[in-house]
Amino acid sequence: KEQSSIHYGSLENENAEATAEALGTAVTSGNINISTVESETLDFSATAIAEQEKHAEALRLFEAKRKAKSVIVPTDDDEVKLLLRSLGDPICLFGERKGDRRQRLRTLVALKELDADTIEKIQ
Repeated sequence: KEQSSIHYGSLENENAEATAEALGTAVTSGNINISTVESETLDFSATAIAEQEKHAEALRLFEAKRKAKSVIVPTDDDEVKLLLRSLGDPICLFGERKGDRRQRLRTLVALKELDADTIEKIQ
């Protein structure tokens, strides 16, 4: 008959040598990677940075278009022109109709709001 015993408490002291030996074997076999050197960070290449900036700009424009749908602008063409002038944009572009002008104002206001939100997030 095998005699079973109950052990109370931690097994760390009894198995410390076996654990250290098993860990050493695992490290030497390549199953566990323990780095003694500080971690190394690699810099992005110039093309990767350019692509990240391009992607960020595309996301910003997408967000502006989404936000532009919810921006309320006046329907009176004279008020639209005054608001465009106050934003420093031309009041009328060649071949632009009233609806186009309102849409341009809506987009400009959304971009301004988005830039203000971005500045608040940074600060």
